Amino acid sequence: MVDDPTAGTAQDLFNAACDAVLTATDAQAGKIFHSAGLRTVNGAFFAFLRGQDLVVKLPADRVRALVSSGVGAAFDAGRGRPMREWVRLRPHDVGSFEQYLLEARAFVAGVPGPP
Repeated sequence: MVDDPTAGTAQDLFNAACDAVLTATDAQAGKIFHSAGLRTVNGAFFAFLRGQDLVVKLPADRVRALVSSGVGAAFDAGRGRPMREWVRLRPHDVGSFEQYLLEARAFVAGVPGPP
């Protein structure tokens, strides 16, 4: 756990945000693309860390908005084309990591989330 929510590596921030999400929701830890990630109780993955990037599953229109605003970047799983509902982000604090994790979880679980 990170003492200062604005300090630490992406892995530290991701771990702290995951701890909070796992405690507050029914999310579960698991492996996706050889990385530690989070999934719903039904097994649908919604987030993982790839290098310094948080990768989350969001509605395609939200992904397009994040990419076009420069906040996010397209995610390609190595197949030569972006995955339309996945986006790479670089949040700089635990709160931002947690917000994206909760948004992605809500989307995958079919719960209306923030815009």
